[in-house]
Amino acid sequence: MLVKFTDRWPLGRSITIGRGPMLAGVLVAELGCLFSSTPQYFLMAGLCLIAFGEGLAFACGVEMLKKVYLMAGLTGFATLLLLLRAMFHMLSLRAVGAAISERAQARDLASQAS
Repeated sequence: MLVKFTDRWPLGRSITIGRGPMLAGVLVAELGCLFSSTPQYFLMAGLCLIAFGEGLAFACGVEMLKKVYLMAGLTGFATLLLLLRAMFHMLSLRAVGAAISERAQARDLASQAS
């Protein structure tokens, strides 16, 4: 389904369209967990909607890579992948560092409490 539509959409449009299913999925999961006696069904339905929305948003990145490959060839494609990998690496360093320090603080607080 994604391939059928993403070729027709302008670059970036899939991110805008993907937000709707993601938000609907969050609402379904949250409301189902809060107000249902069987929250697992609502949680599963919500996660399915979130995954569908993420698939739509991810299609934008795939479409960008395809356009770069068609315009700049394999060298341009490889260069873009290298830049994306470097960007994710830089972002993950910050996130992992913050997560490690939060975990260390929680462990210190837990050891002080006991």
